[in-house]
Amino acid sequence: VGLGLVSAVIPPIFTGAWKDWISRGTVLLVLSGTSALSVAAALSYVGAVAVSAKNGIIVKGTRFVEALAKAKTMIFNKTGTLTEGRYAVLDVVPHGVSENELLYAAAMAEQYSSHPIARAICASCGGFEREARSAVKMEEIPGRGVSTVVQGKHIFVGNAALLEEHSIHCEIPRRGGAAMHVAVNGAYCGYIVVSDRVREGAFDAIEELRVLGVRNTVLLTDDIRSVARPVASALNFEMVKSEQTPESKISAVEYLIATKPERSTLAVVCDRAGDAQALERADVGISMGSKSTDIAMETSDVIINRDDPMMIPELRRLARATMRIVQQNFAMVIGINTVGLILGAASGISVLASALMHNMSTILVVANSLRLMVFPPMEG
Repeated sequence: VGLGLVSAVIPPIFTGAWKDWISRGTVLLVLSGTSALSVAAALSYVGAVAVSAKNGIIVKGTRFVEALAKAKTMIFNKTGTLTEGRYAVLDVVPHGVSENELLYAAAMAEQYSSHPIARAICASCGGFEREARSAVKMEEIPGRGVSTVVQGKHIFVGNAALLEEHSIHCEIPRRGGAAMHVAVNGAYCGYIVVSDRVREGAFDAIEELRVLGVRNTVLLTDDIRSVARPVASALNFEMVKSEQTPESKISAVEYLIATKPERSTLAVVCDRAGDAQALERADVGISMGSKSTDIAMETSDVIINRDDPMMIPELRRLARATMRIVQQNFAMVIGINTVGLILGAASGISVLASALMHNMSTILVVANSLRLMVFPPMEG
């Protein structure tokens, strides 16, 4: 704008050719307009959000599209995200009680817990009647298990760390899986082994993310090491952190944010209420699955309403395609307008020609951005 005004006023003072120089100044003013620049990024981002919505993904802001494209580190919760979250009891190992008594005590303690392991234990017991909720005093201890008082009995159900904290010695499990140790009134009663299955497509999703430029994949879970390690190994994770409490998950996320590559972002993928603060800390938080908790969906920046791990690399591909289109748009606008400014200053092209060049750049930007809608990467 300044160049246009200077061109229209200063030279005519010395040459007297007001008409000629005012025409040149008008050309420069037209070509320096920012309408094309204003839609170069905005239209691409809106297109990406629209394509995501068509595929069952809610992106809560256009800035998260760029964050997804720049993500070099991705943290995953295990249960319900990479695994099906449908546990089954594999083994019941009593200690001083019968198998039925062990299962009954565990089911009574877990009866009002929403954790998938709790549901599996209750389903395997089957024959017990629930106590009234007012008669059950239950405390869920994140990353450990539950402490419940029911029928005058104090029951612990959880990992070995929970019982060791209360000076109750546990047996070493004889087979793989998540071992839930049970103690009643301070007496050890044995353990129940449960297991979960890796989701179909989880391995392909992690491998595809590596192809798309994610350098570091991290498995962050409250499960014990013997349960987390096989999943991490099967999916080729670079790092696994097991037996994590919500507080230690936050610390892990903050550490990874501090050590992430320069000019990159960190994404967290989970579906649990206990991971809400970790979602908040990340540059972009993703809640995945139709069973994601309300708190996780409220806190997250992106909601994937499908139980399909492949949607994560597809979303990453869309974000990267969007950023490429944004860069192309800026290159076209700056290139066309720069050529026009040079021609306008040097050869005196007409105002009509400058208007055509300026609007041509805007039309090209719109057409280029619409490629996301016509040939969306998530459907290609």
